[in-house]
Amino acid sequence: MKDFVDLYHRLDATSGQKAKVDLLASFFEKNANSDGLWALALLSGQLGGRRLNSSVLKQLSMQQAGLSEWMFAECYSVAGDLAETLTHLFPEHELKPLWGSLTEWMKAIDEQRGTKPDQQQAFVLEAWKSMPHATRFVFNKLITGGFRVGVAKGLLVQALSRVAGQDSEQIQYRLTGQWNPNTTSWQELLLDNNNLADISKPYPFFLAHPYSPDVPEENPTDWQVEWKWDGIRCQWVCRNGHSFLWSRGEELITDAFPELADGALPIDGDWVLDGELLPGMPGAWKPFSELQRRLNRKRLSARVLKEVPVGFMAYDILEWQRQDIRMWPLRERRALLEEKLTEWPRIGLSPAWIGDVNLWVQKRQEALQQGAEGIMIKRLDSTYGVGRKRGDWWKWKVEPRSFDAVLTYAQRGHGNRANLFTDFTFGVWDNGELLTVAKAYSGLNASELAELSRFVSKHSLDSFGPVRRVEPLLVFEIGFDGIQKSKRHKSGIALRFPRIFRWRRDKRPEQADSLNALRSMIEDARAPD
Repeated sequence: MKDFVDLYHRLDATSGQKAKVDLLASFFEKNANSDGLWALALLSGQLGGRRLNSSVLKQLSMQQAGLSEWMFAECYSVAGDLAETLTHLFPEHELKPLWGSLTEWMKAIDEQRGTKPDQQQAFVLEAWKSMPHATRFVFNKLITGGFRVGVAKGLLVQALSRVAGQDSEQIQYRLTGQWNPNTTSWQELLLDNNNLADISKPYPFFLAHPYSPDVPEENPTDWQVEWKWDGIRCQWVCRNGHSFLWSRGEELITDAFPELADGALPIDGDWVLDGELLPGMPGAWKPFSELQRRLNRKRLSARVLKEVPVGFMAYDILEWQRQDIRMWPLRERRALLEEKLTEWPRIGLSPAWIGDVNLWVQKRQEALQQGAEGIMIKRLDSTYGVGRKRGDWWKWKVEPRSFDAVLTYAQRGHGNRANLFTDFTFGVWDNGELLTVAKAYSGLNASELAELSRFVSKHSLDSFGPVRRVEPLLVFEIGFDGIQKSKRHKSGIALRFPRIFRWRRDKRPEQADSLNALRSMIEDARAPD
């Protein structure tokens, strides 16, 4: 447990990615056992959710600190985190060391699930009395379900790849799916032979640069124009009759899309496609907002699978019959793609055009009506490279749209930003009232956040824990990437990636936009013929 607590605090205090990988690798080399497996499960998010009743913990904390409920609520609103609040409020005392391994502690915590409140309180109190402040904080993170530290899954994969001596793609495959430290071992998960891990390997993704005026305009027949689809960029790897979907972030996401998994399609030979996961089917694609119903779910109901089917929009082929063809020019890869994609109902072929800059402008203007984010401009003799190589592939996105809204609610941040209001809710006018249409968490610099936090403190009308209802005096320009009708929201609309563009100090609240103005922006996304 001591090693894990030390790792947690070192990771939390480290910003550099290489330094974090070094810390993780050092920990796993020393703990290539059940403790390392539990740490991996916690750091990767494999184990989530609250383990003990938060009301029970809250009552115990108030009892030990001698606080009333309203005082506890005030402390919680300032800290912005339950584990941190519990840690700070526990009175100083003489330690009664009760050390154990991370494995022993995790099993002891799990044994408390479902037990009576007084038994849970007795267990937690004994643990608190045995732990110094730093350990108690991590323990509280574990029992409240708020365990988070700044470690992306990719950093874990890099560290484990170094320790296990395997390719990162193999490690990624091994970590995919549901596994539990109670039913598997470090050896079984990461070291034993796994043939599927070998054949699942994707290729590095080739990325495009934002469009620039220095793209050559002569010889328009040298360039191909495609839609920049609004979906999930991924590679679809099919080898030896097995299917693997890899996201651009190098995450294996096959389990989330069983329609495209093993045996779901007629698989003819071995191939690797580059493309986009889209909701719907070829000829009947749906807006990206529909796909969001499928994301971040551990289990997919039969109803969701039926209502939101998923297909694959292909725009490149990287491997055919186990031959790496990335060095073929795009025009030849495209010809092969058009020849082979004729029989599979869940795969669409992204349309492409050849023309001059006038065509580029025209297609970009049509992008929103096609459910696309903009266009891609690719040199026909380009190979499929690695990373972001300038000159061969360009992306020209549609400019984001925006509207003016009034700040109505604000919420405190977490951790180092617990003293600031960082999460904001905005409304627009509808029949003389402000109706909530967006929440935004980004777009303001440090000085603006500090100024806005002071304003919220002085102009709060009501509070709900860490949330404040704010006097509607300030106007902000809110940008977004997409807008759709929604039955889930009172406003009847849903925005894609809302963020703050600027603080409109030149506008009064009554000058903010109306709900009708947003409704007029809704475009019905459809697929091209």
